[in-house]
Amino acid sequence: MLKKIKNWQLLLLIATAYIPVNSSAQIKEKKFTIKGDMTAMPADSIPKKIFLIYDSYLNKGIDSTIVTNGHYTFNGTLKIPISVSIRRNKDHHAIAGFIASAGVQEVVTLPSIKTRDAETARIRNVPMVSISDSSVVRGSVADSLYKINVMELAKVIYMSLPNRESLGFAGILAKYTQTQNEQIVREIKMRPNSLIAPMLVIKTANRIDRKTSDTLLKLLPKQTQDLVATELKKMFAASDAETQKDRVERQKIGPAIGTKAPEFTMNDTLGKPVSLSQFRGKYVLVDFWASWCAPCRVENPNLVRAYQKYKGKGLEIIGVSLDAANQKNAWIAAINSDEIYWTQLSDLLGWKNAVAQLYEVKTIPQNFLIDPDGKIVDKGLRGNELTTVLEGIFK
Repeated sequence: MLKKIKNWQLLLLIATAYIPVNSSAQIKEKKFTIKGDMTAMPADSIPKKIFLIYDSYLNKGIDSTIVTNGHYTFNGTLKIPISVSIRRNKDHHAIAGFIASAGVQEVVTLPSIKTRDAETARIRNVPMVSISDSSVVRGSVADSLYKINVMELAKVIYMSLPNRESLGFAGILAKYTQTQNEQIVREIKMRPNSLIAPMLVIKTANRIDRKTSDTLLKLLPKQTQDLVATELKKMFAASDAETQKDRVERQKIGPAIGTKAPEFTMNDTLGKPVSLSQFRGKYVLVDFWASWCAPCRVENPNLVRAYQKYKGKGLEIIGVSLDAANQKNAWIAAINSDEIYWTQLSDLLGWKNAVAQLYEVKTIPQNFLIDPDGKIVDKGLRGNELTTVLEGIFK
């Protein structure tokens, strides 16, 4: 059974975590121990071996150990707190995910989904929240700081949003993800010297634009900055390679780059017909999405930033929704919720959408960037890809 940490002890630990780091001090490896207890699980479901996955290039990627009588132990070193997960095998769903830091952390696996559901019942109305998946984790100051100053505050902010119940699953996921990212950025700016700031910069790096990530990096103490910069360089290289691979696949879809964009006319939200040719002379991003598409909704904040930055320089966006007739209200609600106030079109035929078929769209999100002469100059742009391409055009 886990030992309870008294409130005053936790407060003391959290307080000391905010003591400024000496920027001239050499960051040393610190020892950590993870003690696991799986004895509450049915005996026949306890694995013989357990894996520790490091979500970082700063530590080796995978460790493993033998489970003896329902217990296991991992020992290691780290320079800064990092995200880790404990799994039955290297590819299995995590039974625990938390922020590992120096010292001893204890992980107790809950006996059943029913037990976990009982634990999470009090927060059931908040999306993407669990009690460390199927386990309870104690002893990590960094994990406590992360949950208190990021997750808990993000929940409070999310719960204060008006009309959140009308967003639908995809909208809830997108809005909560955005809220969480914004809270992480705020936390780093408020307390760049805290124990968790380096981990937060790493954790959010691939979820925000690169310029913001670089700004946050420069707020960290110099010695930590160098360490995190090395991590980010490796992360971005791996992410860019994967993104480029995905982009190559996305660029195989639909009319080829360099060809004339197929002309189309479709009704907007008010039933008024709008044609692509009306936008000749401007750069036009034709964006295929739907209110029920979670990746689309998560991508929308990137489009909003791009539109706000370049709409006065000649950029227009045409949204083409693959919502169906019975999803019209959800379509309109998503437009308002995500604040994507540019031309929005749909024939409300779902995947049979005429423009989607014309552009051979098989998956969403998908987009086509069309130049002032009506030629397709790029497609399949997401996140930082879109930012980079538009910066090159409107420099």
